[in-house]
Amino acid sequence: MQRASQTDDETQRRSLLTFAVVGAGPTGVEMAATLADLLPDWYAQLGGDIRQIRIVLINHGKTILAGDVNTGFQYVTAWLCVMEAAQAQAGETLLVIGATGEVGSAVTQIAKWKGLRVLGTVRRDNDRNSVQQSGVDVAINSETEVSSKKYYLDCCIKYSLHT
Repeated sequence: MQRASQTDDETQRRSLLTFAVVGAGPTGVEMAATLADLLPDWYAQLGGDIRQIRIVLINHGKTILAGDVNTGFQYVTAWLCVMEAAQAQAGETLLVIGATGEVGSAVTQIAKWKGLRVLGTVRRDNDRNSVQQSGVDVAINSETEVSSKKYYLDCCIKYSLHT
């Protein structure tokens, strides 16, 4: 966001201020809402125009908060997020909210194939091992390690920059 507030290149600013959330289940919708709550304040503090922030919720179906993901579609959704929307490059860090889910697992697999470092959230400590075996580099328990939405994002930034 700091880079977005400092650039004069409109295309680059638009890219830096576009946030893609993959999967429109409860976790994806919650994450999109959290970003919508926090990002405008952070960007405004940097002197940016908050109307330029875009939060995109990516889903394979026509409805959000639907039931089970159809087999195969989680990989299409994951591919669109990692390769198309985020345009992630090797060496970057990707935060996967809900790494234990079908879409989260698919995102992790594609991200590791692409050479990314993966932070993944879990809700139970006994899920840490399984997500780390599937490729997550750092597992964060969103129920016990995160006390507020702002701390949640700060925690993820800390892990991505310092571990």
